[in-house]
This record gives sequence, structure tokens and C-alpha cells, in this order.
Amino acid sequence: MENIQKFDEFVNEKWSKKVKIKKTNQYADKTIAELDEEMARLKGDKPFNREKYSELLFAKRAKQDWPKGKKKK
Repeated sequence: MENIQKFDEFVNEKWSKKVKIKKTNQYADKTIAELDEEMARLKGDKPFNREKYSELLFAKRAKQDWPKGKKKK
């Protein structure tokens, strides 16, 4: 029973809503289409650069007002 409780606490871990994101403006000059093209090129690379792909995906989401409901100021 104790193991189940520990597992439940681990799975349902609470995250702080105060996440600090450092703006780098690394992809500020790229359009969503350009980010998509770069992501498509990365998919064909061996070895796959997961870190770079994640950066591009994050930049794409930021340009699409992600998460939903947030408005750019």
C-alpha cells in the first residue's frame, strides 16, 4: 500500500506555475513556415538532434500564442 501511495505522489507531482523562461530571440526573425522547414530537415538527420528539434518546437509554439488562451502583449 505504501508503494502505491509513493507511486501516486510521483505520478501526480505538483509543478510550480512560476516557470522562468529566458528570452533569447534566437528565432525571432524566422517565420513559422521557416521553423517547420528546419524541423523537417532535422528529422532526416542521423543522428537526430533532439535538443535542436525541441528548441524549434518551442519557438514555433511561442509564435502561435501557446499555451492556448494566452495573449501576446
